[in-house]
Amino acid sequence: MNPQPTVAFQPMQPVGGPPPAAAPAGRKKGLMALLALLVLAALGVGAFFLFFNKDDDKGGGNLDTKAASASLKQVLDAAQTSGAPGQCPFADLDALAAKAPKSLDAVAAAKGTETTSFQTLADKRMLTCVATGTPTSIRILAAEPVDGTFQDVWTKALSGFQIDFKKAEALRGGTIQSYCATAAQTNERSCAVQWFDGDLRLGAVSTAKDANATDVQTWLTDILDDLVAGVQKAVGATSGSTPGT
Repeated sequence: MNPQPTVAFQPMQPVGGPPPAAAPAGRKKGLMALLALLVLAALGVGAFFLFFNKDDDKGGGNLDTKAASASLKQVLDAAQTSGAPGQCPFADLDALAAKAPKSLDAVAAAKGTETTSFQTLADKRMLTCVATGTPTSIRILAAEPVDGTFQDVWTKALSGFQIDFKKAEALRGGTIQSYCATAAQTNERSCAVQWFDGDLRLGAVSTAKDANATDVQTWLTDILDDLVAGVQKAVGATSGSTPGT
């Protein structure tokens, strides 16, 4: 532990004597600044960053997705050979829906029919868990990370959609990208968000009437830890069945 800074001894004014002369205002400010620097020096460099450096990467530290990525590979292998599982192997949709903003109408959707779907999109495998209520649905996905810039890859992969991408942001050691997409032929609209690092990609989708990119991003940010933990535990939770739609 570094020693605390010392201050020179100053004798107390005798009782009843005249008050000590006040230091000039400029001198007081200089002394305060010097004392602040001495305190920070005593506490160490870490304290300086704690007080003066705000971390832009929201949410509480980088995520370790290595184990979850290895688990997802086995889940995707099983789904590719035997069909998507009957129930979502990596997420409790009711529990996740309870954490969603009201605009996404996720709780109502989660009470509907649950299916799963395996697909390859942009040459990467993906397992999507779908809860379809009336008239809203939600989707939670776990997938292999894409190669290249996400916006470029996704624009080509969803060529039949008009996509409005929001600004990508750094989050928990990866990148979070939200967007809303409108189908060119049917005019159906959904808002989605995906988080990805070099090992794993996770996402959420809502078809609610009032869904927006900001709220789906808030939702995924709040459930990100749950999803990583769920994917990591998903090995052995799959059983072959007809893929959902």
